[in-house]
Amino acid sequence: MVDISIIIPVYNSAKYLDVCLDSILKQTYKNFEVILVNDGSTDNSKDVCENYVGRDSRFYLYSIPNSGVSVARNYALEKCIGEWITYIDSDDWVEPDYLESLKRNATVGVDIVMGNFFFNRGKVETIGVCSKHSIKKKQFPSYPLALLVEDCAVADNIKISVEIICAACGKLTRKRLVNKNNIRFEEGLELNEDGLFHLMTYIKANDFVIIDKPLYHYRISATSSNYRYRPNVASQMEIWHACYKKVADDLPADQKKLFLSLSAYRMYCNIFNLFLNHRECCLSFREKIGILQECFNTDKYDVSRISKKLMLIKRVEMVLMKYRYCTALLIFSKLKFVFKAILSSKC
Repeated sequence: MVDISIIIPVYNSAKYLDVCLDSILKQTYKNFEVILVNDGSTDNSKDVCENYVGRDSRFYLYSIPNSGVSVARNYALEKCIGEWITYIDSDDWVEPDYLESLKRNATVGVDIVMGNFFFNRGKVETIGVCSKHSIKKKQFPSYPLALLVEDCAVADNIKISVEIICAACGKLTRKRLVNKNNIRFEEGLELNEDGLFHLMTYIKANDFVIIDKPLYHYRISATSSNYRYRPNVASQMEIWHACYKKVADDLPADQKKLFLSLSAYRMYCNIFNLFLNHRECCLSFREKIGILQECFNTDKYDVSRISKKLMLIKRVEMVLMKYRYCTALLIFSKLKFVFKAILSSKC
């Protein structure tokens, strides 16, 4: 019986793939299988994968036409046989005790175990914020909200990096939980599809545990999914809104309105960070106003509730969103960008 299935979508990552797969070979916990899904790579990623399949019988390789990370992950879910599943991106790597440390905390009644992250930007390495050594579900009732805006965790006296709870990677999830509730990655969503997947597992989970131990190395570059220029982000937010609105129906009534407001704010942040304020965006100020107005002419960016737990800057932005002050939002976002740049230069 295989304990853990490691799912790795692979697309044009030959440059980093050896580091990723070598880190798996070094695992102190040995009862696992590796499901490699070559997602139509055009470099020699497939050759690298075949090398490891030949070296270790626990490695399996499947090839599909290029369809995106969600399709690749869903494909692997149908192939894997482990009691637990974990996702690793092909340009990342894990600590030798990654599986062992997570599995040690997968006790009876626990359906999800989350570890902390190393964030690797070139030669600079930082560690995610987690203010408690161990956090259980009952200690973190604001979790669904914190997945969208990490400030919400303050309500539970917790400080935590949103990546710890939002990313598909860095976790063990009980496969029975996923299959019983027919939870899969949304294949039409290119942004935060992992957060959506994990949110659905959280709602159905009996319990989860977060451990403040960095185990997963997340490689960050300008081409990383969360930083890449996305001029189609507004249309992606249409899919986002439909998905998160559906999930909100399973939340307690006292959380639903705030969750939808925070979802709208997160959509707004995506449009600014990945499009309007991105360094590759060449649109004029007037053109940006037009795009923002077009978004706000729908009900998808409605902000009905603003939590007092949020940082002042975020509350100001949500107030401006509520009253559709597009010009003020653009000016405010530029000032925020300059302020962050000044702070970074002083560090």
